[in-house]
Amino acid sequence: MVHRRLPVSVAVLLAASVAFAEEPTPATVAVGAWSNQVVAGREDLLRRLRIATFRLGTVTYAISESAKVPKQGAAALEVGEGPTGMPQPVSEGWYHGGFVQPVLNGQRLDAVPISSFEAAETKPRPTVDLVWHHDLADLRYRFIGRGGDDGLLLQVDCEPKVEVKSFELRLLAYPAFFTGWHHRPGARRVLTPTVTVEEGKRQDLKPDDGWYALLYDEVFDSVKGEGKGPCGLVVEPTGVAKIHYAPSSYPVLVTITTEPTCRRLRLALWKFPNRPNAEAIAEFPAKAAAARAALAELDPRPAAVRTFDYAGLRQALDWAKARPAVVKAIGPKLTNLETWLEACRGLFAAGGPAGITAEEQFLAGYREQEQMLWEIKLAALLDF
Repeated sequence: MVHRRLPVSVAVLLAASVAFAEEPTPATVAVGAWSNQVVAGREDLLRRLRIATFRLGTVTYAISESAKVPKQGAAALEVGEGPTGMPQPVSEGWYHGGFVQPVLNGQRLDAVPISSFEAAETKPRPTVDLVWHHDLADLRYRFIGRGGDDGLLLQVDCEPKVEVKSFELRLLAYPAFFTGWHHRPGARRVLTPTVTVEEGKRQDLKPDDGWYALLYDEVFDSVKGEGKGPCGLVVEPTGVAKIHYAPSSYPVLVTITTEPTCRRLRLALWKFPNRPNAEAIAEFPAKAAAARAALAELDPRPAAVRTFDYAGLRQALDWAKARPAVVKAIGPKLTNLETWLEACRGLFAAGGPAGITAEEQFLAGYREQEQMLWEIKLAALLDF
């Protein structure tokens, strides 16, 4: 019997797969199935809901996607404040029912059916992508959790298909307590590096003057026996023209306006469940500074993209196709793998597109094709 060595590329891929499988898991994310429920009083509508749960060790966050969808399908949805909410660790703060609204040239980019809502990486750096394809632009939210951290990172990518006249990201929060819902007055405050904006006031700040904000309520403070704690925000200033803070008697609105050429925003978001205002106020400036530095250095690509060896896999695939026994055993799967690999070629080519659609297509097939790598290796071993 003649023993043949596996190609170097296959050996490298095998080692990389083992290393990836044994990576420690300080933080994880799980994306639940879509649920569909008939809207009460509206037999023509379904409420579609999906939730991703980030377990970071110190706190658990959830990101939800919810919209009212006509049973017969339609291009536009009923999304209310926004389809993307943050229901955990508490409903208060960044609103559980919809806290982020992307607006390009005056139109909401998330008011069309979502294309995908999936985990791009489950561990050790849990990452979830939400992608929309609007006539005006492709849009992606990439939420990233880090083990031991008490907040979530968010990268917003916008790839316009039209001339950009304006692009804003609007955020909605109800710090500590749903005051208006309970018909009780509060005292909203927004603490920034340069000024504290009081309820009823409005403030436009340059990005270096307003890059962080702690949103809290002086009436509903956990040390007084009520209130679910402040929430926080960091905006990495690159590409930002101004940040507008507007604390009203009920919601607090934050509007991030970008420069005309800006295509990416990076944020850090916190909820401080049941934490006293004084503690959060004392800790937040240092926490915000650390988050700003992390955002500036962030490589947002999931591990599957960062570590993918396109050339090595291409070589391994050609090696497998040249062996009749392998082709006989798993020929159709080899064909599927090659089709997917060629569709993703541009993502890894020098100077090729690394855009929203290309990464979405790559990640959609990655887990399935990762299993296929093991089948290629096993078939090769049996072919010795």
